[in-house]
Amino acid sequence: ADHVYERTLRNGKAMLVVAEGAGQKLMEETGEGGEEWRVNASRNVLLDDMRPWLCRQLKLRLDNRLREATVHGNELTTKYVDPSYMVCAVPPNMANNLHCL
Repeated sequence: ADHVYERTLRNGKAMLVVAEGAGQKLMEETGEGGEEWRVNASRNVLLDDMRPWLCRQLKLRLDNRLREATVHGNELTTKYVDPSYMVCAVPPNMANNLHCL
């Protein structure tokens, strides 16, 4: 959270890239993870969605600090962008092979 805080103060924004499945153990440690492992029909483990958890944790750790450090008392706002939707949201064409390297 300290790095995100410093980046936000310096640049006015910060971007986090989080891999699918990241944070499962952190969520379990805070009691917000799934109690048991669930699997889909293909026997793949269904992972908990860490986006809401990560947003709550960042706001808890950064809102007061940012409010005190900024002239206008800014708080943290979060936006979620799922890049897989960007790739799938356009009709397929010959350039699609660039996304599959």
